[in-house]
Amino acid sequence: MRALQRLSPPHGGIPEGKYLTTTPQLARAWGELMVLRGWEATAGHILEVRLAAATAQAVHYVGRIDGIGACYFATFDELSGAILTEVTR
Repeated sequence: MRALQRLSPPHGGIPEGKYLTTTPQLARAWGELMVLRGWEATAGHILEVRLAAATAQAVHYVGRIDGIGACYFATFDELSGAILTEVTR
């Protein structure tokens, strides 16, 4: 796993924050769906996002997004102290 410095909005992405799944498998399925729909050129990277407990409790639960599974939304302010690691397996 490779540690990363920060999250940033992708070109054409949501400027306020990021959607977060609960497992790498859900993230992979979501990325593949975005490619199939033509919304992304590639499935991108899967990141493990570690948040302080208080921050994790504050992020907004979205529900089942795009039929994939549980999803949360966190603003970039909420993610500013996150520990990020790229999942390579």
